[in-house]
Amino acid sequence: MLDDIKNGDLVITPTYIKNRLLQEMSKEKKLINCKFMTLEQFKNNLIGSYDEKALYYLMKNYKLKYDVAKEYLDNIYLDFKEIKPYYEKLEEEKLLVKNNLFKIDNVKVIGYEKIEPYILEKLNKITFINNKNEKYTTEVHEFETETDELVYTATKIINDLKTININDIYLVIPNNEYLISLNMVFKLFNLPLSTKESQSIYSTKTARDFLNILKETKDIKKALDNIPQNEIYNKIIDILNKYAFIDEIDSTFIEIAENEIKKAKFKKEGIKDAIKVIKFDEIYDKDKYYYILGLNQNLIPKIHEEKGLINDKTRKELGLFTSNDLNKIEKKKVIDVLTLYPHVYASYKLKDNFNTYYPSSVIAESNLKVVKDEKAKLNYSNIYNKLLLGSMLDDYINYNENDERIKILYPNYPNLEYKTYDNSYTKIDERKIKNYLKNQITLSYSSMNNFFLCPFKFYIQNILKLKKSEETFPILIGNLFHHVLQNLYTKDFDLDTYYTNYLKDKSFTPKETFFLNKLKNILEKDIKVIKMQDSHSLFKDKLTEKKIIIEKSNSYKITFMGIIDKLSILENYVVITDYKTGNIETTLDNITDGLNLQLPSYIYLIKNGFDKDKKIAGFYLQKLLNSITVDDKEDSKTKLRLNGYTIDDENIIEKIDDTYENSEVIRGMKKTKTGFYAYTKLINKNQIDLISDIVEKNIERVIKAIEHSDFKINPKRLNDKLISCEYCKFKDLCYHKEEDITTLTPKTFKEIVGEIDAKLD
Repeated sequence: MLDDIKNGDLVITPTYIKNRLLQEMSKEKKLINCKFMTLEQFKNNLIGSYDEKALYYLMKNYKLKYDVAKEYLDNIYLDFKEIKPYYEKLEEEKLLVKNNLFKIDNVKVIGYEKIEPYILEKLNKITFINNKNEKYTTEVHEFETETDELVYTATKIINDLKTININDIYLVIPNNEYLISLNMVFKLFNLPLSTKESQSIYSTKTARDFLNILKETKDIKKALDNIPQNEIYNKIIDILNKYAFIDEIDSTFIEIAENEIKKAKFKKEGIKDAIKVIKFDEIYDKDKYYYILGLNQNLIPKIHEEKGLINDKTRKELGLFTSNDLNKIEKKKVIDVLTLYPHVYASYKLKDNFNTYYPSSVIAESNLKVVKDEKAKLNYSNIYNKLLLGSMLDDYINYNENDERIKILYPNYPNLEYKTYDNSYTKIDERKIKNYLKNQITLSYSSMNNFFLCPFKFYIQNILKLKKSEETFPILIGNLFHHVLQNLYTKDFDLDTYYTNYLKDKSFTPKETFFLNKLKNILEKDIKVIKMQDSHSLFKDKLTEKKIIIEKSNSYKITFMGIIDKLSILENYVVITDYKTGNIETTLDNITDGLNLQLPSYIYLIKNGFDKDKKIAGFYLQKLLNSITVDDKEDSKTKLRLNGYTIDDENIIEKIDDTYENSEVIRGMKKTKTGFYAYTKLINKNQIDLISDIVEKNIERVIKAIEHSDFKINPKRLNDKLISCEYCKFKDLCYHKEEDITTLTPKTFKEIVGEIDAKLD
């Protein structure tokens, strides 16, 4: 193809072809004075483009969503009535970019089958350069399952490597859904893969943290200061720099930032001397060897459907490709590869674990021979052979299906541990865990709770982080209530403002909208009650959503962290309040076993990380929603009474609650002629110190387990209830046995901290 490129040519070609052409020029020491452009770059220079200011202008002034504004801008130069008003306004504002000096002589196209008619009509001459065509015959292999397809391909590649350099082998997949199975199978056969896979930075914790802080604070500096300076940080900076012209960090900017971050990618570097995994569009070099997987209908060739702003009828009138045109181009591209490339192996499957499939229509249209019922050779992987034998034995025993290969494999693996399974946790090398965690970990009440319910759950959720964070509707309600109450003590607090602002960028079903309207009324009543309670207390200084961090460095850098909903302060005394939505247990029983540690953890944080001179006067839970319905008829004053323990000092109690003799604020707080009511929950300083010490010991237990990578499967049973497994999302991973379970002895809070005499003076 280099012979077809001359000095002064403008070559329109995809980037990957440009790179290969440049490599060939270098290899042949051939210098050609030409210019390369992708088709997109060529269109932008020929017709015109737009910049970020145009996107922001449309979204801000016409209240358009990001995707809609982008679609308008991508078609902004078309003579289309729905777009024309936007074009005229952007032209007036000088927000469109045109290259009036662009020259279009000697245009040559490589790697694009066709170019849209409205582009062609603007060109006097354009030359399409194609590879020299010579017919080849490609056999297509049919397999019953995706695993059969992958295994056979792996064994074929192993055999082909006797005569082919591994760097000349390309594995072609239709989509990323193949990658998990592909990596698993090829690892069994010790075949290295280089995917060069691009991953969205949006999926990283760094990007999510940045967006969450930005949405909450609308402060770019604060959002950047709270994320690590790494590759993702630099990508975010690049995005922000493109929109540096925006003065106000408003909802439009945040929507743009979120969408741009979703689009931004970072590449995982591929390894050398490995099989390269590519998509069909990247097939180009006829000297390479291509193994095409998934030659199934609706996978290869990919299908384009009529969608978007402009329908097919209008697209044809405007000189754009219709969906039918695009499908013809895709089909021709596939047929050309299957019939014009000399080193192509292709296969398809009939089913995978979830779906059934049909052969691609191009197989019949190209009259390609289909080879069926081929079995992979069994002399390449002992691990795979054992897995296959186990699967075939299952089919034989359960369904009386006899595979002839059992006769070959069974004598060769007499010690196969068939129908044996050890579910116990195999200890991982401590250094590997330490390196994986980068020598640091943050603990909290919730992660500690996971550990003491079951160390294996802690390992899966808090070490490997396999559980995805999802904001369900109940979680959203909790976050919404906390957000509003966090700002309750700000100057000029307005419920409507905080409630509406939190929800404005979210979408809801009609049912959810109904509940949100009712919940707002409930929250309004709750706030009135909380303010009434505040009026009965001298603890006027308030801190909300107070984050407290304690560093506990051992062989790891351990951070213990908690965020306390509300601290009420008077002189050297502090009252802890934790808001709760929904039905939850308020017990402090079994804290020595690591259970119910939320309020005890806050006590520990106050005593060791807030202000050591501060004395704890009380610690309470406050239920904001006591029922799964919003039609609770219970009196709000009664419902919102604080549930917890108060210091055994009547002078302090009176400052916390001046109604304490028959309290309107604290549940169970009442005074009789002989002293406090029997059910009044009082606690002394020594007992509070004991609680803090218990938390300290529990933290040390977790740290020790992390240091020794001790995460055995050990669920807990309490009062004949398997409390660890009731809501565990990882039950399908552990296969716990009865001997794995630890039965806890019920220990009430009073038994742990001791009785206290409620008959005070």
